[in-house]
Amino acid sequence: GILASIIGSLIITYHNIWEWNWRVMVTIYGWLALTEGILVLIFPRIVSWIKPLMSPRGIDYVILPISLILGLIFTYFGFLN
Repeated sequence: GILASIIGSLIITYHNIWEWNWRVMVTIYGWLALTEGILVLIFPRIVSWIKPLMSPRGIDYVILPISLILGLIFTYFGFLN
Protein backbone atom coordinates (compact mmCIF):
# COMPACT_ATOMS: atom_id res chain seq x y z
CA GLY A 1 0.00 0.00 0.00
CA ILE A 2 2.78 2.41 0.84
CA LEU A 3 4.64 1.69 -2.40
CA ALA A 4 1.51 2.17 -4.51
CA SER A 5 0.77 5.42 -2.70
CA ILE A 6 4.29 6.70 -3.27
CA ILE A 7 4.31 5.77 -6.96
CA GLY A 8 0.85 7.25 -7.49
CA SER A 9 1.71 10.49 -5.73
CA LEU A 10 4.96 10.85 -7.68
CA ILE A 11 3.17 10.34 -10.99
CA ILE A 12 0.47 12.81 -10.01
CA THR A 13 3.01 15.37 -8.81
CA TYR A 14 5.22 15.30 -11.89
CA HIS A 15 2.77 14.27 -14.59
CA ASN A 16 -0.68 15.67 -13.87
CA ILE A 17 -1.63 16.42 -17.47
CA TRP A 18 -5.32 16.42 -18.40
CA GLU A 19 -5.16 16.88 -22.18
CA TRP A 20 -7.11 14.72 -24.58
CA ASN A 21 -4.17 12.62 -25.83
CA TRP A 22 -2.04 9.69 -24.69
CA ARG A 23 -0.57 11.58 -21.73
CA VAL A 24 -3.83 11.39 -19.82
CA MET A 25 -3.36 7.60 -19.55
CA VAL A 26 -0.26 8.15 -17.41
CA THR A 27 -2.15 10.59 -15.20
CA ILE A 28 -5.08 8.17 -14.80
CA TYR A 29 -2.64 5.38 -13.94
CA GLY A 30 -1.13 7.60 -11.25
CA TRP A 31 -4.52 8.38 -9.74
CA LEU A 32 -5.47 4.68 -9.79
CA ALA A 33 -2.20 3.73 -8.07
CA LEU A 34 -2.69 6.39 -5.42
CA THR A 35 -6.29 5.30 -4.82
CA GLU A 36 -5.27 1.65 -4.57
CA GLY A 37 -2.49 2.45 -2.12
CA ILE A 38 -4.74 4.51 0.11
CA LEU A 39 -7.46 1.84 0.10
CA VAL A 40 -4.93 -0.86 1.01
CA LEU A 41 -3.63 1.26 3.88
CA ILE A 42 -7.06 2.23 5.20
CA PHE A 43 -8.92 -1.06 4.67
CA PRO A 44 -6.35 -3.89 4.86
CA ARG A 45 -8.91 -6.48 5.98
CA ILE A 46 -11.12 -5.87 2.97
CA VAL A 47 -8.15 -6.23 0.64
CA SER A 48 -7.04 -9.44 2.36
CA TRP A 49 -10.60 -10.76 2.01
CA ILE A 50 -10.81 -9.91 -1.71
CA LYS A 51 -7.37 -11.28 -2.59
CA PRO A 52 -8.32 -15.00 -2.41
CA LEU A 53 -11.32 -14.32 -4.67
CA MET A 54 -8.99 -13.22 -7.44
CA SER A 55 -7.51 -16.54 -8.41
CA PRO A 56 -4.19 -16.29 -10.23
CA ARG A 57 -5.49 -18.38 -13.10
CA GLY A 58 -8.41 -16.09 -13.98
CA ILE A 59 -6.91 -12.70 -13.24
CA ASP A 60 -3.55 -13.31 -14.92
CA TYR A 61 -5.25 -13.97 -18.25
CA VAL A 62 -6.89 -10.55 -18.02
CA ILE A 63 -4.15 -8.44 -16.42
CA LEU A 64 -1.25 -9.75 -18.52
CA PRO A 65 -2.59 -8.67 -21.94
CA ILE A 66 -3.76 -5.30 -20.57
CA SER A 67 -0.35 -4.65 -18.98
CA LEU A 68 1.43 -5.69 -22.17
CA ILE A 69 -0.72 -3.44 -24.35
CA LEU A 70 -0.32 -0.45 -22.00
CA GLY A 71 3.43 -1.05 -21.82
CA LEU A 72 3.69 -1.09 -25.61
CA ILE A 73 1.59 2.07 -25.92
CA PHE A 74 3.67 3.93 -23.32
CA THR A 75 6.89 2.74 -24.96
CA TYR A 76 5.75 3.86 -28.40
CA PHE A 77 4.65 7.32 -27.29
CA GLY A 78 7.44 7.80 -24.76
CA PHE A 79 10.40 6.84 -26.93
CA LEU A 80 9.34 6.73 -30.55
CA ASN A 81 6.84 9.53 -30.90
